[in-house]
Amino acid sequence: MYLMCTSGWMNDIIYKDDKYSAHNKKISKSETLHNKKHLWRRLMWKNYISIFKIIIYNLKLDRNFSPEELVSHTMYEKYPEEFYDFYKKHLVYPEAKPNFAHKYLAKLEENGKLTAIVTQNIDCLHEMAGSKNVLKLHGTVDKNTCVICGNKYNLEEFLEICKTESIPHCPKCKGTIKPDVTLYEEVPDPDTFRNAINEISRADTLIIGGTSLVVYPAASLVQYFQGKNLVLINKSKTEQDHFANLVIHESIGEVFNL
Repeated sequence: MYLMCTSGWMNDIIYKDDKYSAHNKKISKSETLHNKKHLWRRLMWKNYISIFKIIIYNLKLDRNFSPEELVSHTMYEKYPEEFYDFYKKHLVYPEAKPNFAHKYLAKLEENGKLTAIVTQNIDCLHEMAGSKNVLKLHGTVDKNTCVICGNKYNLEEFLEICKTESIPHCPKCKGTIKPDVTLYEEVPDPDTFRNAINEISRADTLIIGGTSLVVYPAASLVQYFQGKNLVLINKSKTEQDHFANLVIHESIGEVFNL
């Protein structure tokens, strides 16, 4: 996550990675703060279950797939039924709700202290919390496009079509409906990246949180920061720690709730 100040003492921009929303989907703040042993067990089982699900797909197709391959363009092209099945079950969470951190950032924007959020997440939790300027580097689950006629479908419409079709097709032309997310092997939207670079390069303070800065090209955005103060918030160390003015090894949710 990047958070930057562009004017006054607190005009911020945020960049965050997938860990943040995955944490929000299943784990409440109270569990994190008051029931860490139980939380650890849940995370362990969550990892085991994820591995088990991948094994099921491997056995079904008689091939060994990594998690990245299951959400790749090749998977979408060669095994569309399995791709959509995995995508709907593991990348789309229509029941997820914004947590404290989402709402806190929206409040900062409302008060004129936050200019934009730049995220690798594909959910709509920031928008649901009230944020207006959200730059999604990897697209969004809430937009889906027919590859033939270009007709657009939101998440609700997309899931409704998926109820009767394993591979969703456009009701108008019968073309395949593809989620507007950047799959592995695909190039992120250049306009979104350009806007993110512009926002970050104008910041005088940049806070990076909830990311280990190892996923590229998103991790490369930090090189465009030319401001005075760099802050890193992440549970584990990153290769950029020594460049920061302030490093906090805690979860972004706990830091924002202080």
